[in-house]
This record gives sequence, C-alpha cells and structure tokens, in this order.
Amino acid sequence: MALENYQICQIDYATAMAVIVREHYLHRKAPCSVAFGLFLGDDLKGVVCYGTPSSAPLRSGIAGPEHACNVAELTRLWVCDSVPRNGESYLIGRTVGKAGKEIVVSFAEIQQGHVGIVYQATNWIYTGLSAKRTNWTIDGMSKHCQTLADKYTAAEIRAEFGDRFSLQDRPRKHRYVFINAKVRRRAEILASLRYRPAPYPKAPNRDSYACPLSIPHCPERMESILASARNAQGACGRHRGSGVFGGDGVNAGFLDVFVVKLLNPPDAGSAVLGVAKAWHETALGIESKGEELGIGRYHPDAFPGGFPEFKARVLLAAGIGVRHD
Repeated sequence: MALENYQICQIDYATAMAVIVREHYLHRKAPCSVAFGLFLGDDLKGVVCYGTPSSAPLRSGIAGPEHACNVAELTRLWVCDSVPRNGESYLIGRTVGKAGKEIVVSFAEIQQGHVGIVYQATNWIYTGLSAKRTNWTIDGMSKHCQTLADKYTAAEIRAEFGDRFSLQDRPRKHRYVFINAKVRRRAEILASLRYRPAPYPKAPNRDSYACPLSIPHCPERMESILASARNAQGACGRHRGSGVFGGDGVNAGFLDVFVVKLLNPPDAGSAVLGVAKAWHETALGIESKGEELGIGRYHPDAFPGGFPEFKARVLLAAGIGVRHD
C-alpha cells in the first residue's frame, strides 16, 4: 500500500497519548500541544506530537531568550511497522509546519541506536549533541532531576532516601532544529542559533561527535549570510529570477545547506566566524564555563541583571573578571 493512500489528520490529546503510552518505546506521556495521526481508512497507524519543551534552558538555549517563546519540540513519534518505508518522514514532513512555532527542536537517542535519519530526510538542521546532564536515581530507577526537584530540595532528597539515592549520567542525544519560516525570517533565526549547524551524523554509537561550537548571537550578520548565499547560489546558476530578492533570490533549502557548509569548512576557521573564539567570547562558552565552575547555566530568574550579570560572575570566578567591592 503506497503512502499516498494514507491520510494525515489532527487528533485530540487523549487519543494521541493513549497510542503513545501503548506503542512508543518509552511508554509514557509527553508534552503535547498539537498531535497528528496517520490513518489508513479508519485505522490509526502513526502519531506525532508537538509540545512546548518542559525545560526553560532548552527553550532559551536554541536561539536565545528572545526566541524562547517561539520554540516547540517534537516530543513523540510512533509509526506502525506495517506502514510503508519512509512513513515516519512522510508524517513529520507534512505536520512540522503546523507545530505552531517558528523553531522546532527534536532529539534522536543514541542509546536506542538512533542518529535521526527521519530528520535528515525532512531537511532538519543538525546541531550536534545535547549537553551533559545527570539523572537522579532512587533504588536503581532513573528519575528526571526536574521531576524530583519539583517536590524536594537536594538536602531533603538525601535525608529521605540516603544511600538509595545516587546521580547517573544521562545519555546524550543528537539534536535537530527545524525552522518554520520563509527565507528572510529563516536567515534571522539562523543568525540567532546558539549552536553551530553541522553535517549529519552517519553512523550510530560513535564517540567522535564533536560538541557544536556556538554562533555568537549577532542578528546583524543576517544580511551578510544572505548576500553570501545569493552569490554562491548565483554562481551555481540555480533558482535565479525567483523574485525573493529581485533577480537573484535564495531558495530556503539552499540557504540551510549553504550555512552548514559555510560554518564547517574543510580547513580551520570559518567564513562566517573567522578564527575559533575563546570560551569567554561566546554565550555558549560562558554558560559551559559557568557549569564547570559550579555556577550553573544562565537563567533570568537567578540573575536579575540579565546575561551581563551572569557573564560578569563567571568571568570573576574564572579569575579574569574585576571585582567591584
């Protein structure tokens, strides 16, 4: 049966969660603002769910705090084994534009042997591995730290569970981003990404994936990116006369591919970024150093003075800031 014979329709939360809990390998619910079903006649053969990421650092970490409310996450995907090949990418490709946000993030679990082939097939942008995190484990059962933090302080957890409580490294995941926007807006968001777009991973369970370097938050680079993309595309003789930018427009798909190649040249350095930047010159580098020094990552509730206050504290702790008593 060809995929063209399948229909995709929006479904309600209860229907989606019933299928996800029963069929998805995690067997648990997930944040879900909108869900879509893949139907063959009246039979539900697949479900995809999009929701608001539960983690505030994740929402602001993709493209900065100014885009935090513009981020959705593909939280669950299940397609029946009887669906023809490419059923997952068919379902994602026809629904991600209806996720309700301009930025959609999703993760492929290395622990499950996934590298994100369905995201690669639907032209998502690969942005490297998720950050290192820990889960809180009680009686050998792993709990997401936020689940327990909502109920206990760290001291209360240790007092109540004692030796039954331990910390366990959380497996890292491949992170993909999809941008629901036309070319100019797409370039603005690309210029705001906190992670370097990178080539797609090709094999599971490799230890050699490098963490993505950050792109300094600099929206004014948008025009430079667009100009370079127009020149490169024009040299290829493709998509000319599209009318997006006069007679030398930029195709959205070409822009994504161009930016990945621009930021990952074969030689050291980058046409956009220039030489590699020191940790204190990028937001991601400063946040990573904050974690290393025990300050943690930036959160607006913890630093009323905003990111500059957080940066100053990290620089001071690292011994390169100036104390003002």
